[in-house]
Amino acid sequence: MCCDQVGSAVSHLVHRSNMEERPTRVHAAPRVQAVAPAPPVEKTSSTQLFVLVSGKRAAGKDFCSEQMANVLNKLCRRTGGCIVTAFANSVKRTFASENGLDYAKLVSQNRADRDYKEQHRQKLTAFYEERRPTVEWICEQLVQTAFKEPKPGAIVISDLRHPSELQYFIARGFNVLTVRINCSDKARARRGWVPNPAKDSHPTEVSMDTYDRWDLVFDNSVDGPREVAKWCNEKFVIASVGRLKM
Repeated sequence: MCCDQVGSAVSHLVHRSNMEERPTRVHAAPRVQAVAPAPPVEKTSSTQLFVLVSGKRAAGKDFCSEQMANVLNKLCRRTGGCIVTAFANSVKRTFASENGLDYAKLVSQNRADRDYKEQHRQKLTAFYEERRPTVEWICEQLVQTAFKEPKPGAIVISDLRHPSELQYFIARGFNVLTVRINCSDKARARRGWVPNPAKDSHPTEVSMDTYDRWDLVFDNSVDGPREVAKWCNEKFVIASVGRLKM
């Protein structure tokens, strides 16, 4: 699928998502005013591969991202290897600093820290929503981390949650591979997910649900590393080789 088609689909999703998040109000017809066109977005010269990973809470995005990174580290061993990061890291670092919280626990993948993360999830989400209109600063911080020497050949971003994040990379011509991690509710519950209507219907959980142009989709309902390792070595590696510019 060409970048123009993907970009058009993402732009439509961003618009629809933003409209769904706004309350419906009745206004008088505004006067028509001339609006200056937005400045053109500067295209990147980077050839690094950015793998953008999406999925529900407790679907296993972090675990799958690490497995994908293992494959990419082998493929990119001569071009800087691979790192795993997240959009949320920039947000969590600022959120922790402003609220006197433990940043290490907020980004921890240890099961023992899940309760701490869940305790602050709603306030963190509200903080993200407050800053999201300027989502570019989140993406730019992440990209700057990826550009630091020694540059990795590939970057796995484990928490794609909103079409505006994907649009940032598509609009700037980054080398992108999109991955959706699906998972049954039964498996999510085994991993600590507790249904919560407020959290489960929030835009950060549902905004990517209707996007259907994923490069790869993996069902992570089976516990353990065997199935995801098999998928990585059979499907993910082929897609990655086709995108890597070595």
